[in-house]
Order: sequence, then C-alpha cells, then structure tokens
Amino acid sequence: MPSLGCILFAIIVSLLVTACTPPTFTRTRTVWKPYAEGESKQEKAGVIVELKHAEEVPESFFATVRACDQSGRLLIDGRGIPVTEKVSFARHGQFWKLMALTNQTGHVIRLNQVTIRVFDPAGNQLEPLTTDDLSARLLSERPCSSSPQAVNQLRAIKIFDRKWEIVPGTTATFWVVFAPPSIRMAGVWKFVITVLDKVDEAGRTTQATQFELRGVVTQFIDTYTRERPFAQPKLIETKEVTL
Repeated sequence: MPSLGCILFAIIVSLLVTACTPPTFTRTRTVWKPYAEGESKQEKAGVIVELKHAEEVPESFFATVRACDQSGRLLIDGRGIPVTEKVSFARHGQFWKLMALTNQTGHVIRLNQVTIRVFDPAGNQLEPLTTDDLSARLLSERPCSSSPQAVNQLRAIKIFDRKWEIVPGTTATFWVVFAPPSIRMAGVWKFVITVLDKVDEAGRTTQATQFELRGVVTQFIDTYTRERPFAQPKLIETKEVTL
C-alpha cells in the first residue's frame, strides 16, 4: 500500500503538470460552400442566376449617426461634442447572400414576377426580408431620434425589391436577406428562384423557369491554446461536426 508521503508527492506532481499546461478553449464556426462545382451559377431560357461571393462587408452596410442613451436621449461627451456610432440593418440570426440576375431574353423581367425562397436542412421555407422589414426592426430596437436618419442612409443597400425591372442585356445585383430558425443548421440549404418569363394579356403565366442552387453548411470546432495571458491564441486542432 503506498505511503501517505507517496500519495502527497503524486498529487503535487499532478497539480504542477496541470498548472504548467497552457489553457485551451474552443470556438465554433460555420462554413458555407456550393453543393457542387458550378452550382452557384445557372442559366436557363436566357436568364442567368448566380450566388456571388462577397469578399468583404461593403461600407454601405453601416450608417454613422448620433448615439443615444438607454432613455433615447442624444449623447454628448465631456467637451460637449456629439457622440456618434455605426448602425446597421444586419442582425444576429440573419444571413445575407449576394445574388445576380442577368436578362439575356428579348423582354423585360419584372421582379414582381420573380420569387425567391430558401429551404433550410429541416425543410423550413423562408421568404426574403424586405427593406421595410429591416427598417421596422431597426426603429423598434433603437428608439432614438437619429434612427430615421440611419434608415435613410441604409436604404442605399441594394436589397431585393419587387419594384425593379431588368431590361434585356443587363444584370441586377442585389442582396437577399433571410432570418431562419438557425443560421448554424448544418446540412444542405436550397435556394429556389422562379422567374415568370411570359404572361398573357389576361395576366396568366404561360411560362415559368425555376432554378435550384444548393449550398452546404458545415460546422467546425476549433481548439485554441494561449501560452500566456493576452498572447495571440494558437490553433491546435479542428474537428468537423458530423450529422
């Protein structure tokens, strides 16, 4: 039977090893990629639909306006200078995708005859949010007299609008915005775009073209270590989350 001294020695060694081991922590990240090569762009009946990759967030996504306190009063600093802040339409839980529609037909494509839907891996059908939807949310969440000014600036973002028309030989590039139950849901996401190509004099659709563009959302858990306080974290392991 080990003596008490041996047991204490083992405990001390274990504590020293633990104390000398750099702490670790994990982060979960979500990666979107096309389901198959070339699936982000399709052409049918003279119409080209493309999901584009945005390298960085455009400056137009942010509006700089006067800041308010929790009571909605405009803030000034100790020198009497107004305090400003950046405001955005984008919120956690939304995802924004840049889409392009090219009209190579001989007629005008009206976006009020285009439907865009997203189906998440659970089968939920999602409709795009409009600029009015995003404006209403910002105004409700930010009761400040400078919020309408922010909304006016943010209307410069080209978000899917049914009032637009695409004349032959041109491309319309715009953002589509969705608020799914979970943007981190791993699996296959499907964009379904339907273009009503021809409508008769009575308003009946005589031809419709449908596009399906799929993407895969994969989750990864990255494990980091930090050798000392305030040091840059170092990636030591990455694991894909399997369904």
